Amino acid sequence: KKGVAGIMDRAQEGAKVDVRAVLNELFPSIPRDLVEAVVRIHPTSPEQAIQAVLQVLAAVEEKEQEQQEEQEQPLPNDGKSYIELSGEYASKCGYCDKSNNGRVSYGMNSPRLTVADYQALIDLGWRRSGVFLYKPSNEHPDTCCPQHTIRLDTTLFSASKSQLKNIKDMMKFLDGHATLPLDPTPEKKAADKDGPHHVKHLHDPMVDQLQDEIALAVTATRTHSYPQLPLSIPIPIIVTHTTSKNASSRGTHSTNAALIMVGLLRKAVAPTKKGMKDETSSSSSSPLSSSSSSSSSSPIPSAIDVARDIVSHIRVDMISSVPCVGEGGFINFTPKTQSQDSDTQTTADHTVHSHKSSGSSPQHVSPSSHASSSSIPPSDLSSYSIEQCWHDLFSVGEIRGQSHTLSVTVRPSTFTQEEFEVYKKYQVEVHHDKPDKITPASYTRFLCTSPLVTIPSGPDTPSSGYGSFHQQYRIDGELVAVGVVDLLPSCLSSVYFFYDPSHSHLHLGVFSALTEIGFVLHNIPRAPQCKYYYMGFYIHSCQKMKYKGQYRPSDLLCPVSHEWVALSSCLPALERVVFGPFSLNQHAIDSAAAQVKAIQEAAPVDACQDIEMSYKGQPLYMRDLAPRGQRMMGDRLKVFLLKVGQDLASRLVVHVG
Repeated sequence: KKGVAGIMDRAQEGAKVDVRAVLNELFPSIPRDLVEAVVRIHPTSPEQAIQAVLQVLAAVEEKEQEQQEEQEQPLPNDGKSYIELSGEYASKCGYCDKSNNGRVSYGMNSPRLTVADYQALIDLGWRRSGVFLYKPSNEHPDTCCPQHTIRLDTTLFSASKSQLKNIKDMMKFLDGHATLPLDPTPEKKAADKDGPHHVKHLHDPMVDQLQDEIALAVTATRTHSYPQLPLSIPIPIIVTHTTSKNASSRGTHSTNAALIMVGLLRKAVAPTKKGMKDETSSSSSSPLSSSSSSSSSSPIPSAIDVARDIVSHIRVDMISSVPCVGEGGFINFTPKTQSQDSDTQTTADHTVHSHKSSGSSPQHVSPSSHASSSSIPPSDLSSYSIEQCWHDLFSVGEIRGQSHTLSVTVRPSTFTQEEFEVYKKYQVEVHHDKPDKITPASYTRFLCTSPLVTIPSGPDTPSSGYGSFHQQYRIDGELVAVGVVDLLPSCLSSVYFFYDPSHSHLHLGVFSALTEIGFVLHNIPRAPQCKYYYMGFYIHSCQKMKYKGQYRPSDLLCPVSHEWVALSSCLPALERVVFGPFSLNQHAIDSAAAQVKAIQEAAPVDACQDIEMSYKGQPLYMRDLAPRGQRMMGDRLKVFLLKVGQDLASRLVVHVG
């Protein structure tokens, strides 16, 4: 007001007043085009120009207040999912140096999202960051590093040798036998920075092929012949390459899966071994023990019998080797010759025939209730198996070693100062973020705020219920890592993982992935449909992101037909093209293409007629809009329809301002 009064005094004294200069002096933050528009209307009257600007600012303030009141208005209690369209955007690619804007995605915000609708979204290639949902536009010509959703069926999980070593290293640390490593090399630092560390080894395509096929055969064998071994107890499938002089007679590759299965069967029926009982937790149950006295006397099948059973389920036409049962129950594999290619089915049939004619079919152990048992004493942690690790973490609540105790607990996705301090340390030391950029508010938006509607724990849900959660890893009570996860009707979806860099020698990235797999398996008896583990996106063009494919057998989501395809079958397509289908189901590919074409060719009012919108709390459809409103929303809704599909688009409510 003082400024205006001074200007008016100068005008009355006859001094020439520059209207543009007056407006810039009094309103330095208003847009320049507004100043020019007012000057054109009132070129000589500063008083009228000032009044015009004040009227515009008042109108803007009123509009902002209306928008704020609308945002604060609670969503209807109708159980529906609400989204706000953002559209397609490009950002800097963090996986390569080819382009500054090579990461193209389509995004939308969600103030509320049911777990069922989010499950449907991630099965179409979507992910979330806080309340922001995004889907990579792999088909866009500017996309440099295509991202494909990857998932693992945990009931078929086959732990690799390096993954099992990670468990053993953790047990050694808890027992006080592990020593801190020397300063890592720059290569190792880069690996630890960008993802879970894994042991590098020479690639053997035969091992990958055999591991996937043996895992399927072992699962089929357990289901048909040994149902007393629950699928929640995984059998690690280790395929070794034979380099001895007798390799020609023993085969070039071998697995001891049958011996491991026999060992688990023995634990299922044998009494608890002396020295394995802990009086303080004698009432806890173990999935490998039995309280039935009759079952303890049941005969155990031999490793050779189990090996024959596994071989009978191996699809010999899917591998380039011929399986046979060797000494001691090992299953050996010899590369096929040209003549053997046509006889592989005969070989398998002969194996099944000899198994039946031998008169030594596997003896089934009758299912029995779990017996009272406790964790192995600290001195025996070095012999801990991966299933024992999972059992103690999720049934007992902790793994207690001679020197340290490890626990993993699940809590709601909310802010705590303790977690934030670990997160900040991780981002600064591992990802080299600037400390002043890491605030409680940014952390909360990224990893604590979630649109998912929580479903409490019940008889048909995982122990945590459904929704967004934080898994806290503690060593001797100290928080060392946090895994942010979403529990959905069909899966555990891993959102983010961070840890205290002072514990990097434990390779907590790998350990957390194995723990999350174990959590899914532990909850399968409660929620059988929730058996998958989603690790986000697999990026084939980025070497540091390929580690996700080492949790076998994994599948990739076909970007065209939205079918799940074995990762090993997708590799040729990933090598040949940037974008294209993985699925070999031509009918599904043609059907998806026809749906896209129908949406693109239809008029917006017809294509989007079933999409519900919400304006000021009231439902609205395309047919309710005036022609101008239909033109404004039509193209946006058609793109949204293409990104989520007709079925899901009819369930999501589009919130519009």
